[in-house]
Amino acid sequence: NENVLYAGKETGIYVTADRGAHWVRLNNGSLPTVGVHDIAEQSQTGDLIAATHGRSIWVLDDASPLAQLTQARMEKPIHLFDCQPTRPIQRLGMDGFWGDKFYRASNSPTGANISYWLKDGGGNVSIKIENERGETVVTLAGGTGKGINRVVWDMQPEGKKRLPNRGETGTIYVPAGKYKVTATFGKFVETTQLTVLPYPYNEGLTIPGERRRINPGEND
Repeated sequence: NENVLYAGKETGIYVTADRGAHWVRLNNGSLPTVGVHDIAEQSQTGDLIAATHGRSIWVLDDASPLAQLTQARMEKPIHLFDCQPTRPIQRLGMDGFWGDKFYRASNSPTGANISYWLKDGGGNVSIKIENERGETVVTLAGGTGKGINRVVWDMQPEGKKRLPNRGETGTIYVPAGKYKVTATFGKFVETTQLTVLPYPYNEGLTIPGERRRINPGEND
């Protein structure tokens, strides 16, 4: 989107969706006042990377909604952005990596990013995800702040529809395929499509010491 530009200043990182006519500081309170000396965007993930002077690296996961902003979309009460294809992942344990001390921080949510724009905010936002058979997989509650909001779906069905783990290592995700995403905000409804990519084990990738896993609904 040639109208979306980023600028690093001595006070932070700024973004414009109208080619410089209006600028907004892009940090939402998570980046302190600090000089931003370089900006890069990852081509595969759409992550926005800002190199600061004295505050290390600041990353905005999946900045693709910013590239999808247009004036017409910002005038809508709600706009549901296109979702990036997402692949399930598993985190392994840390056995064998013990040391004297650890630096620990909470992990950001992992899963499929579902982002939408609210012109004025307020009210209630419901996010419904359906499979290719039209069955509701899960319904999520979204944030209602003015501007861009995001819900992260963990790519699992709602609790009563989840398969028992039976003591196996790892999480059981929904089958790979295309899912319909519907965002409802009052009388306004927006839809888009989300592609869940195959779980890595299904492509012949294995982890030593673990059993090969099959997505639910897939033939062994």
